[in-house]
Amino acid sequence: MPFIVALLLCFFGFSALAAAPSEAPLDTQVQDLKKEILALNRDLFILEEELLYPANTQTAVFLSMDVGEFFALDSVQLKVDGEDVVSYLYTEREIEALVRGGVQKLWLGNLKSGEHELVAFFTGKDPSSFEMLGSVNLAPWSIVIVDTWMWTPFVMLICLAGLRS
Repeated sequence: MPFIVALLLCFFGFSALAAAPSEAPLDTQVQDLKKEILALNRDLFILEEELLYPANTQTAVFLSMDVGEFFALDSVQLKVDGEDVVSYLYTEREIEALVRGGVQKLWLGNLKSGEHELVAFFTGKDPSSFEMLGSVNLAPWSIVIVDTWMWTPFVMLICLAGLRS
């Protein structure tokens, strides 16, 4: 791409300078040349987009959020036909922007005609819940609760087996 732009610059740049009248100041000639190069670059970019992403196969996935109190978004993972296409971890500022009405383009790609499976995983937490393991005061109690929940049925089975024998 840069090679093509440089080649076009050399070809059109020298012909523009040769065809320009010698009365015009050099600054205006340079400015006109820059405008022509920018226009060519824009046209090449549009052509490249049309060739790489034809409109009839192009698929875009956007994300926006509604103000809610039941879910605090943390990350998004998007899969198309079982393949990971995008994973995104949000910062607080990005989440605030989405809540205020922002829209994020998650993915832009080409899909062949036919059926496809699109799966989105939204990871987050309940904003009203408290973190037991994240708190210094509650972490020991959470370990006791998990340990009791995990071992009590096993101990009860051993006690029942001992009573039956």
